[in-house]
Amino acid sequence: MFIWGDRQSTGKFRESSYSTRRSAADAPNTVEAQRLLLPAYVQTGRLDEAKLLAGGLAPRYPGDAWWFWGLLGDGYFRAGKLHEAASAYELAIAARPGEGTIMNNLAYVLGESGKNLERAMTLAEKSVQEDPNSAERQDTLGFVLAKLGRLREAREALDRAVELLVDEPNSTIIEHLGDVYAQLGLEEEARGHLAAGART
Repeated sequence: MFIWGDRQSTGKFRESSYSTRRSAADAPNTVEAQRLLLPAYVQTGRLDEAKLLAGGLAPRYPGDAWWFWGLLGDGYFRAGKLHEAASAYELAIAARPGEGTIMNNLAYVLGESGKNLERAMTLAEKSVQEDPNSAERQDTLGFVLAKLGRLREAREALDRAVELLVDEPNSTIIEHLGDVYAQLGLEEEARGHLAAGART
């Protein structure tokens, strides 16, 4: 499952789209204004401008380059541009190898696109190794395993994801599990999970 907002929660870039644009407008030529402008561009769907800005900021601030590219990848995913999202996440991983949320999101994007599934599998496994108690990461692992036709392993990962969210069920995870049950020929269980997913 795609993980939203992880980088925004670090406290470095919590500004709203409005306040971010306002700060940038007050001092449009400062470096800090440019850094603040990037999430505003992404939040408002101005992705071409966001890409240009990220490309200019990344070489100047290599320690934050993963964040710039990851944020852009989030924006592309939200817009349904999977190829562009994958490219942005690849740049983020190159800037900060081993970043679990980025690995998860790239694995999920590759799974959605049906391309390079072996790489998606590697990324999903590494992401889960970093945080095995993340329901979202277990879901991504199960989702990619299902795409590869490894249905029993997919069921195990997705069962684990559902267990981790027992107090706050997630419709995407439940639907993924329902799909796997259906492919395994467990029609009654599949109907139950798909109906539960529709209710959450």
